Order: sequence, then C-alpha cells, then structure tokens
Amino acid sequence: MASFQPADFSDRYYILADHTTLDFLVPMVISSCSPSSKNIISTPFINFSLSPTSPLQIIQYYRASSIALGLERYNNSRVWSNDSRFPDSPLPNIKDERFLDCVNTTIG
Repeated sequence: MASFQPADFSDRYYILADHTTLDFLVPMVISSCSPSSKNIISTPFINFSLSPTSPLQIIQYYRASSIALGLERYNNSRVWSNDSRFPDSPLPNIKDERFLDCVNTTIG
C-alpha cells in the first residue's frame, strides 16, 4: 500500500497493489502527477482491519482488480450490500480533479 496527496494536500489517496507493482507505479505517480511528497513509501498491507483504508474507500479498480485506488474521505456503504438495486455512493467533491485524472491515467 502507498499513500499520497496532491500538492495542495486536499485529499489523501491510497494505492493497494502487490509490492512489485507499487515499486513500478510509485515513481510514475511521482514523476507524472507531482504529489505533495516526493518520498512516497509503500508499506506492507496485511488486511483491511489493520489498515488506514478500507474497502469502503475504494474509488477505482484497475487491471482485473489487481490494483485499487482509495480515497480517505470516501465511504461507499454499498460495498456491504448484496442488493444490486442500490448504486454505489457518489464520490465526494474532488478538490484537485486534475491530480485524480493524472493518477487514473498513470495507473490505467
């Protein structure tokens, strides 16, 4: 898992992926998207109960769900529902949409 923010510190995002993928993606996010920290550190991910992020915070899956992007202040309670009639919770107002677009393009 790697956590990072845009240069204006408006939101905190998380990338969840295996270590090799993070080693590849983190430098790309740094060079392409200019996050606030140039020293993004990936940390081992054990399970969601011990993590600062949760499945409720995932805003995007990539590459057959092997990579996930989370947003700290997103809460998609639909994750725990088995009723497909209910849509996902809408994303909160994204303060730096260009940064999120850059991350999406870089990962995707």
